[in-house]
Amino acid sequence: MTTVFISGSKTVSRLNPPLRQRLDYIVKCGAKIIIGDSNGADKAVQQYLAAQGYQQVVVYHAAECLNNLGNWSTRKVDSFKEQALIADAKCGVILWDGKSRDTLHTLRELLAARKKTLLYFAPSKTFHNLDTAQDLADFFVAR
Repeated sequence: MTTVFISGSKTVSRLNPPLRQRLDYIVKCGAKIIIGDSNGADKAVQQYLAAQGYQQVVVYHAAECLNNLGNWSTRKVDSFKEQALIADAKCGVILWDGKSRDTLHTLRELLAARKKTLLYFAPSKTFHNLDTAQDLADFFVAR
């Protein structure tokens, strides 16, 4: 079973039809989804997956869990939550507003760990497949 880490900016709080279609594909494939407990993209994705009744989800959190909208299993991590998520994932999906430094850092860390990543760039509502740091550099040049 593939494990997909989904994360994103706090300002990405609504999922448009293309994002929902991508999530539907991940669900159809039966992937295990690991996600944080933050507001914004994490919460929006959780809301969608809970509404679908999808159960293959684990919510990672530090201290108390802020959001677990599907009453899924949780994993408490004592250090940096994103590092644990990246380590446990086979690939990633990042919903980036183009501004959040934390989300950009997570994206860079995924690529540094050699995890294929689907970037949803919210300002242009476009998807970009990234495999390497060079792919990210090329994305910035093209933008």
